[in-house]
Amino acid sequence: NNLTDREAKYIQELFETSGALKYATDKMNELFNKSKEQIINTKINNEVKGILLGFITYLELREK
Repeated sequence: NNLTDREAKYIQELFETSGALKYATDKMNELFNKSKEQIINTKINNEVKGILLGFITYLELREK
């Protein structure tokens, strides 16, 4: 909360240039895929599967 706009921009650039953003994005996508696979392969009601898969899709597509 106490960062200036300049400091926040510097941290954002550091996050991007260090590869941390790519790593976090790749990890997030890996976990989305694993979650979807586990939901598809579990023995739960298809309606519940659809809801869970829809929620994951929402999380994937939302503006971050």
